[in-house]
Amino acid sequence: MNIKYRSVYLSDLKKIVDLYTQQDSFRINALTPDFGLPLDIMMADNDKILACSFILFNESDEVTYRVLSDKASVSEDMVADLLLFTQKDKMKHPTNENLKNSISRLTNWINHSV
Repeated sequence: MNIKYRSVYLSDLKKIVDLYTQQDSFRINALTPDFGLPLDIMMADNDKILACSFILFNESDEVTYRVLSDKASVSEDMVADLLLFTQKDKMKHPTNENLKNSISRLTNWINHSV
């Protein structure tokens, strides 16, 4: 399997939301700030999204990263590779207040669009 990494495009959001809602921890019908801001994806040859990295805030209000993946297709090493790909350029990420605003606006937009 040939793996590609790239930034998230707007056209990816439906598939990313589907990946997110398939996780065991997803319990409600609307996205919350816990969704975070999708940054990068890992794709297979057939353009299937295997994993997505997100930037978000933890319980202590600190910036953190998370990777959600198709557990049947993605190993822990592959998750670690995507996380490294995402974290390699921390300068591209906005300040905390701008990031919180971006996450809030994105989740509100998705919740009202889907």
